[in-house]
Amino acid sequence: MALPANRFRAMRRAANLARQKMNQTANIGDPGASVVKVPFTSDATHPAMAVSDTMIVAGGGLADITLAVGGSGSIFGGVRLTLKLNGIDVGSVVTANHSNARSVPVSGVTLADGDQLDVWAARVEIGYVSGAVREASVDVVPAT
Repeated sequence: MALPANRFRAMRRAANLARQKMNQTANIGDPGASVVKVPFTSDATHPAMAVSDTMIVAGGGLADITLAVGGSGSIFGGVRLTLKLNGIDVGSVVTANHSNARSVPVSGVTLADGDQLDVWAARVEIGYVSGAVREASVDVVPAT
């Protein structure tokens, strides 16, 4: 049985994954013993649907995701940012001190329309002082 033409076209549109990016909107101080959701908004160049600091993926397909964070701006680093896909950890990066930016690629991730990506920050070791979380971003690029 063949699908009606309109339904087939709609399915094809939803399957096309375009580049989407969200950027941190405000610095987070030392998260202490808490786990803190990183505040995000859509990037102007590569728009994403950001709702309540979560990217709602538009389209689906195989993607390479980059989780990046700027330096802490102080002598302290030591905050782990964890990227979650629908609540499951898929990658993490630890902040460095001063202005040393870091990023981690998460390659070959299968995304579906409506999947949710968010980032959580936590101190690497409780009992130590950690730095701020600055300039974090999540960049979803269709895999080639």
